Amino acid sequence: MNARAVKLKKAYLFSDLDDVVLDRIADLCDWRRYQKGRQIVGEQDMTNVVYVLTAGKVRAKRFSTSGKEVSYRDLDEGATFGEYSAIDARPRSATVVALTDCETAVLGQAEFLTLIQEHPAVAMRFIRELVQQVRSLSDRVFEFSTLAVNNRIHAELVRMAGDVPEEAGGVRRIKSPPTHLEIANRISTHREAVSRELAYLEAEGLIKKSRQVLEILDLERLRAMISNI
Repeated sequence: MNARAVKLKKAYLFSDLDDVVLDRIADLCDWRRYQKGRQIVGEQDMTNVVYVLTAGKVRAKRFSTSGKEVSYRDLDEGATFGEYSAIDARPRSATVVALTDCETAVLGQAEFLTLIQEHPAVAMRFIRELVQQVRSLSDRVFEFSTLAVNNRIHAELVRMAGDVPEEAGGVRRIKSPPTHLEIANRISTHREAVSRELAYLEAEGLIKKSRQVLEILDLERLRAMISNI
């Protein structure tokens, strides 16, 4: 298996494929690098290629007509994006920007569709990924409809903690955490509300924060605060 195929093997969609197939896919891909802050995909772009993130981190987001940013999710190495337009041939549904220097393997629409048709394991992983996204969006709709701002902040912290391993004492360490403004954009509030609530949670001993790391010290209590509505 060549070096580029080894990178593809780390991608969730492709992890079940054998070495021969991965070598072939690696040769089909257009390998691209993006510097931190560079836009990779633009909302409403009429493109339909699929991106495999082989190094770095990106953010999917949209902007309102007034310029307000709404962040959807951050993607790490091994994630894919761009599949929606490859499937339905409609314009891009979000803007994707590099949060760090990134490397991507870019697969054409026809090649991607052939891949999921010929390899059931890839198709099933793709379906599971879509189901997870639907569930996540359903949770967010429920939160916006039922939770106060402080509870939405708690829910976002719980969601962030779920993406990192538990350490001794139940601590979850979120490295390079989003800024207060970025959290506010995710849950449709303002930065000041996030700053106040995080200061309260720190005083209560639920979290400990610095610029580099956000520690979730009592995840179960945070969960209980969300349900206490």
